[in-house]
Amino acid sequence: MDNQEALKILINFKNWRKGADTEMPQPANIGSALLLAIDALRCSSASGDSWISVEDRLPGFENEMCLAVNMRGIVENVRHYKDGRFIDNEGNDFFATHWQPLPSPPITK
Repeated sequence: MDNQEALKILINFKNWRKGADTEMPQPANIGSALLLAIDALRCSSASGDSWISVEDRLPGFENEMCLAVNMRGIVENVRHYKDGRFIDNEGNDFFATHWQPLPSPPITK
């Protein structure tokens, strides 16, 4: 799920709650969309600290994100694999201390 899909789900849920003639999104989808929204709010917070500690929370398995590995300043574009391990596009394992979601791609006109 990307940020645009999450936004659509949350808007649909809001409209459903207001009594619009629409189906309620699946609870699991609402939960996933809310987690992405929380991450986006953290990234845009006034504190400027957009990194999320793996001790606080791990990302969803299908979400792509940036990753700081071993606090050496190494940042990779990876996916959460399992048990706090991450994997890059070449199949390399990474153990991380912090992560952050990537922004949505730009919308072209």
